[in-house]
Amino acid sequence: AGVSTAVLFFTRGASTERIWFYDMAQDGFSLDDKRQPVDANDIPDIQDCWMQRGEAQFMENREARIVDLRAELAPLKKERLQLDAELNRLTFELALASAVDEFAASKLDAVKKLLSDLDSLLSLPQAELDQLTRQFWVDVEAVRLKKYDLSASRYRQTDPDESYHESPQVTLARLARLEQVMTEEIEALKGMLK
Repeated sequence: AGVSTAVLFFTRGASTERIWFYDMAQDGFSLDDKRQPVDANDIPDIQDCWMQRGEAQFMENREARIVDLRAELAPLKKERLQLDAELNRLTFELALASAVDEFAASKLDAVKKLLSDLDSLLSLPQAELDQLTRQFWVDVEAVRLKKYDLSASRYRQTDPDESYHESPQVTLARLARLEQVMTEEIEALKGMLK
């Protein structure tokens, strides 16, 4: 039921210089009480990584693939930010429209469709990148500095997606525009009451 569990392996007779981590997310079964089989399963990758954890070529191949995936994803994520900005702008403009603006509504739908298509393009390479970055090595000194906390999330390097945030200038301009619209509507209401 989604309870975090850590499995530790110790090697007798050697001093620890590096610690191998694998941040497992899925075991091939749903996390509900029914535990139905699902496609997502990290166990085969864990076994493969464990068996080859000491092989330099294996690690180099994974690192090279991570670099390639990041390069592939970067322009797509940049495009998604631009589409998020356009979606935000169109939503604001449509909300201010005094009548139903079919053109603006169709543009908004087109941007939503582009975003959906882009998310589909992003999903497979992002899933592969997430899988490849689940296993990693950490120097024992880094673990000492964190008071021997062995939570994988403390050490795993992830690539957080940049979120769209409009600039403060845009927010202020929109607030001014909203105030103008409210003032115009209040004046129109006052005119009706005369």
